[in-house]
Amino acid sequence: MSDKTFDTLVVGGGIIGLSIAYECARHGMCTVLLERSELGRESAAAAGIVPAGHDTSTRPAYERLLGLGSELYPELSQRLCKETTIDNGYQRCGGLELARNASEAEELRWESEQWTAQGINWRRLTTEQVGKLEPSVTTDLEAAYELPETARLDPSRHLQALAAACRHHGAHLVANAGDCELVVDGQRVVGAQARDGKTFHAETTVVAAGSWTRTALAGLDVDIHVRPVRGQIALLAPEQHVVRRIVMWGRKYLVPKEDGGVIVGSTEDEAGFQKHCTVEGISGLLAGAMVMAPSLARARFASHWAGLRPASADGLPWLGPVPGYTGILVAAGHYRLGLQMAPATARVVFELVSAAPPCLPIDDFRLDRPSTAPQP
Repeated sequence: MSDKTFDTLVVGGGIIGLSIAYECARHGMCTVLLERSELGRESAAAAGIVPAGHDTSTRPAYERLLGLGSELYPELSQRLCKETTIDNGYQRCGGLELARNASEAEELRWESEQWTAQGINWRRLTTEQVGKLEPSVTTDLEAAYELPETARLDPSRHLQALAAACRHHGAHLVANAGDCELVVDGQRVVGAQARDGKTFHAETTVVAAGSWTRTALAGLDVDIHVRPVRGQIALLAPEQHVVRRIVMWGRKYLVPKEDGGVIVGSTEDEAGFQKHCTVEGISGLLAGAMVMAPSLARARFASHWAGLRPASADGLPWLGPVPGYTGILVAAGHYRLGLQMAPATARVVFELVSAAPPCLPIDDFRLDRPSTAPQP
């Protein structure tokens, strides 16, 4: 058993947990992080899209969390590189949103109104303009929009940079800790115990365990209904660059890599904690890729993988204290947008740990909000 009491203990070493640990450590907090398996294992499966966004005070809290996350990435990426020499590949490569029928076009027209309200730059394109910007993208379109502020990064390198930066600021990172058990003294959480029996005490414990958050909270009288949703992704290797921008068609997307590869995503499968890829899932992705950029039919199939996204019943993350307990916060349920929300979530959690007013309202994310999830 450890006699040391940390300022902050983070349970979960994905994009959210590592971002929180980094934010706390860089502000001088004595920080420890416990990850059940390998650091960043689940989050590394992401495609690396950072959508355009701005923190506009007149917008709902969810949109503000998204917008602030996007705003923080340029400076965060530069700082991480300076502290660790690891370049996460952040680049505002721009994006295209495609519609191939009237219904999809109407959806994008509505989306464009939301972009305007959020201060996001966009312009509607003709098929001729699409062809000039991205010659390989289909022109069999009802509508197309360009979002020049859409960005990408390399998730694996970003996670490596976060872990290195945590250590740079003195944080203690413990991988392969197994499913941790919270240590409770009355109604106060005072730390967590790893699988090997070692106990870590902390003034504040933050549970950011992604799809395993319900397991991490099992010792408390709370159930926040986080479930895993599998996302399958493929990687193609064309002989030459096919797209330079991120191309979106509904829930499907193409993300160009620096080496010319193209990431194709993504499915949304209710498969529990199963992470294997399926013939149906990958074939559907490839079919969508060939619709968006027909020349990808000649690309080499390079790889495929899957990850688990933590979903809530109402689509909003859980962010804030656990009702009835002290010394504990939760940051989970970010679903498909954990990468975008991570910097903003980390800032909010640091402010809560510091007893400072959060930079944006979090009442919509409270753990005792009404839930529409079925009881297990």
